[in-house]
Amino acid sequence: MSAPRPLKRRSAVDLVLTELRRAIVHGDLRPGQEVVATQLAADMDVSHIPVREALRVLANEGLISLRSQRKALVAPIDIGNLRDTYRLRILVEGDLIERAAPLYTDDDLLRINELFGGIGSDDSEADLDVHGQFHRALVLPAASEWDLRVLQLLWVASERYLRLLFANFAPGDAQREHNQMLDAASRRDGPALREALTKHLNRGIEILQAARAEK
Repeated sequence: MSAPRPLKRRSAVDLVLTELRRAIVHGDLRPGQEVVATQLAADMDVSHIPVREALRVLANEGLISLRSQRKALVAPIDIGNLRDTYRLRILVEGDLIERAAPLYTDDDLLRINELFGGIGSDDSEADLDVHGQFHRALVLPAASEWDLRVLQLLWVASERYLRLLFANFAPGDAQREHNQMLDAASRRDGPALREALTKHLNRGIEILQAARAEK
């Protein structure tokens, strides 16, 4: 019997990518702000190579727009982009969540309930993380590796809008909408769960449209 292999350390690209994605989602890098690879490399104390690789990944995720190998712009907050992202989530996540519901085990439902209990009404990093885990847990029993790859891209694109949504939801609204999803999941009712998810995402679009129109 062979000994366990040593765990691989995270690459410089992964570390830079994680930090830049966090900075964009949290607003430390503002929408429309220009970022320069050489300056980022100096700020993060790494070579320019992992920074350029990370910027390419972020461009594929729609979080930045490349202007050259050295410069990029942080993607603007755009209701059209959110609408497109949520439309695809409704199609992909909605299909998976409906197929997953009848497959939930008691342990699955226990985990979903635990995650629901951790979703609050603020925009803290911990709360957003639990929110993402809740949505992931709802699709997991029916999701293939490719399903999760596609959804991960959509979830990342959605994440930067969540802080705005939390800020504009009326008190308790987000909790009530997630509670409707939890109720359908607890009954293993796939169509009802898909309907609750669809209403939740469409409501998010409406809220941000109204918030942007007021500015």
